[in-house]
Amino acid sequence: MSPIRLSLWLSTAVFAALAAALILEFSYPLTHDAAPGVLANLAVLRLPNLFYLFALWACRASAKHLVAGEHFARTTRRLVWQVGLALTLGAAMQTLGVPWLLLLLKGWPGSIGAYDPATLTLAAVGLMMMVLSGLWRQAEQMAQELKEFI
Repeated sequence: MSPIRLSLWLSTAVFAALAAALILEFSYPLTHDAAPGVLANLAVLRLPNLFYLFALWACRASAKHLVAGEHFARTTRRLVWQVGLALTLGAAMQTLGVPWLLLLLKGWPGSIGAYDPATLTLAAVGLMMMVLSGLWRQAEQMAQELKEFI
C-alpha cells in the first residue's frame, strides 16, 4: 500500500471513529430524559471537536487529491493552511469560546478563559502552519517569476 493510500485510509478511519464517538455521546441525552440544559452544555463542550474533525477531513481530501494525481505542492500547501486554520480555531474555541458560551448558558460566576498548555500549543502550531503555508505560496510565486525571467 502506498503512503498516500495509507494516509487516505488512516484519516478516514480516525475521522469516522471520532465522528462516531461524538454521535454516541450525543445519542444518550437525546434518547433518555436528560436534565434540562445537559444537551446544550454537552454541545458547547464538544464544539471545538468540529474544528478538529475538519482538520481530519482536510487530510482525507488532500490524500484523495494526491491519489487522483493533483500537483503535490499545491495540495500540500492547501492542506497545511486548512489544518493550521482548524487547529487555531479549535484551540481558540476551547480557550475562549467554550468558557464564554458556558457563561451565557449557566450565568455568572464562571471562567472567562481556560488555560491549558496543550491547547495553547495546538494554537501556536496551527498559527505556524498558516504562516508556513503563506511562505510556501510566496516561494511558489518567486519560482514562477524566475521561470518567466529565464
